[in-house]
Amino acid sequence: MSSNGTDGNTPETPDAGTPATPFRASALRWLLRNWLTALVAVLAVVAVLGAVLTTQIALAPRPKAVPPDPVAQALAALEAEDYAQAEKWTHRFPPIEQSANPAGQAYVLGVLAARQARYADQRQRYRLAQEAARLLTEARVRGFPQGHDLRGRLLLAENLLWSGEPAVARSLLRETLESHPQDKARLRLLLAQACVQCTPPRHAEALAETEHILSDPAASAEDRLAALLQRAEIQLGQGREHEALETLARLPADTPQSAQAAVLRARAWWAEARKLKNQPDAQDQVRQRLEAAIAVLAPVAEGLPLELPTRQANYLLGLCLAELGKTQECLAQLDRTRMLFPGTADGVLADLQQAELLRQSGQHQPAIEAYRRVLEAWGPPGAFDHGWVTTAEVQNRVLAAYQAYLQGQQFDLAIRLAEAMEPLFPAERQRWALAEAFRARARYLRQQAAGLPEDKAAPARQSAARDFRRAAAAYAELAKIRFATRQYPDDVWEAANCALEGHDYEQAARLFQEYLAHEVRQRQAPAMVGLAEALLALDRLDEAIATLRQCVAMYPRDIAVFRARTLAAQALADKGQ
Repeated sequence: MSSNGTDGNTPETPDAGTPATPFRASALRWLLRNWLTALVAVLAVVAVLGAVLTTQIALAPRPKAVPPDPVAQALAALEAEDYAQAEKWTHRFPPIEQSANPAGQAYVLGVLAARQARYADQRQRYRLAQEAARLLTEARVRGFPQGHDLRGRLLLAENLLWSGEPAVARSLLRETLESHPQDKARLRLLLAQACVQCTPPRHAEALAETEHILSDPAASAEDRLAALLQRAEIQLGQGREHEALETLARLPADTPQSAQAAVLRARAWWAEARKLKNQPDAQDQVRQRLEAAIAVLAPVAEGLPLELPTRQANYLLGLCLAELGKTQECLAQLDRTRMLFPGTADGVLADLQQAELLRQSGQHQPAIEAYRRVLEAWGPPGAFDHGWVTTAEVQNRVLAAYQAYLQGQQFDLAIRLAEAMEPLFPAERQRWALAEAFRARARYLRQQAAGLPEDKAAPARQSAARDFRRAAAAYAELAKIRFATRQYPDDVWEAANCALEGHDYEQAARLFQEYLAHEVRQRQAPAMVGLAEALLALDRLDEAIATLRQCVAMYPRDIAVFRARTLAAQALADKGQ
């Protein structure tokens, strides 16, 4: 026995690290005999493992790609002045109440709307500028994007001026001038323009702004030229033509603004000629100034049609020819201006001047057509900004034509003019003019009928009654518009009387009752008498008698009581009492 207690004949146990040679040899022999099967098995295992790994990768959660912010992209496009690209990004904007950046979104939309307004004709600019001002105001309230505050304020002020809000623009520019002193010249030029457009104009304040620019040594040559031109225009608006010409004399001889300066000089000479024309000993001076104005305007009038001085020169040429008494040449020039510049203030004003000349020469039908074109084209107050002809002046000239037709008993023309007054005039002014014209024609026809034989008087009376009813309807509409004003009872009173004279007794009774319910101090007795007349015509005798008795009892000293007693007696007689 060995020392370790193991039998000497027992084989030794192989070491754990020694390979099992017979097994490996047999495995190798099997692989050699079945190599194709083994290869297929290996490939199957690899395929299964690959499928498992692919499935895990496919099903594994992936981080979502962050989409680009359309507002940020649009702002970047605006900074690069790529407005077409900015417009494309706006198509991806969410509703502003859902936007993560509502201020930036409103700003981008406002800038693009302001750009549209800048390049639109004057007829469309008003509407587009209103939308731009609304969006930029919203952006300002929410806070302009960083780095865009000054640009946003300037665009907002510009569009406020275009949309007829000069007082708001003036306040904004004053505030901006304090917070952004680095762009003083541009701000002051806009501020001067806002002051001129205010009602009433702030000419002294506007002149002070131009003086600030002219006295600033840091102002550029371009800014100084713009200030001189604006200063001359302000002085012309004040009627200080001589000072305007002195200001224009300070301009260099050859500047890019020479066309604008020529128009301003011509305006000054034309205005001086108008002031001198009633002086018999100044007729030579009148002619000299007008001919000088025509001489400087003629080359400007042949310029590019899109340029403002070109339009103004064409219109002003017509005015100068009118002052020289060259009516046919003037009409031809005004017609040319109207045709060349449709949708502009100068084109519309040429039509207005043409209408006045036609009316004064007795060509009333074409004059009315021209007036109606003006009323249709000019639009609501604030829609057009001409520069030296205000909307109020256009309104006054149209009203003068209306009054001339009314006083000349050309009622049909006055009515046609009144029908087209809105939107240049407020709705209440248009209804009043229409009611007055219908009533004037009705009274004229009734008066004419009194001197005609019965076969001709009856149609005239029927036409008069029809016009009285139309006047009543217009006054009733006016009353609705002015319901909350002190004029409301007066409008109802006029409507009631016109309805009574037009034999619309149901309407007259209703209107007199409405008047009595809202007016407790004036015309109570006459209103009761009018109500009773309508009730009697409707065969409502008892109501009429009660109203007349109440009138007599309440207002025994009113002159209307005599009429009340007479009507009451007639009503009682009709009842057999």
